[in-house]
Amino acid sequence: MFKTNTYSSYKKMLMYFLIYLTLSLGLIYFSFIFIDNSNSIELTVKKLFFEDALYIFFLNSIQFLLYFILSPFGLSIPFVIKFIISIGQSSHSTNIDPLIYYFSSLSHALGEILVSFILILFTFKQFKAFYYVYKYKSTNYLKQLYSKLLKKYIPLSLTILLISAFFEVYISNAVILKIIN
Repeated sequence: MFKTNTYSSYKKMLMYFLIYLTLSLGLIYFSFIFIDNSNSIELTVKKLFFEDALYIFFLNSIQFLLYFILSPFGLSIPFVIKFIISIGQSSHSTNIDPLIYYFSSLSHALGEILVSFILILFTFKQFKAFYYVYKYKSTNYLKQLYSKLLKKYIPLSLTILLISAFFEVYISNAVILKIIN
């Protein structure tokens, strides 16, 4: 029931990701422009360290694992949308020029957007699997999908989140500190 991995399927997946990335960037822009959270406290930027990277990884991992758990109910979709909107709003909570903030955040935000794409993709594949269970009374596709979740989707997502956390600490934070100091 799973399609074989061919060049055309990779090309199709890349096209889906580029569309998703474009929509995500549009949502980030929209939320920055039109959603005002000016009541928030302005935060100052401090130098981050290795422990901060582990803490960021831990929090992001818990967040996305929870989204994977909620995906059979379709709740991962609104949570991912809210997550992307929060990326757009996040520059309002600092006293940094938004262009500098987003430029420096690009390295780790792309990883988080990629993980959200994997999650959305898994959610839709899960809906398809539920349809197959209903229509064909067979759970084979669903079992294969959950096997892939444990062997492929979650390990890949956690790896990307770990890399993104270190990018956030050692690249994004360093760029912001270099520019504002």
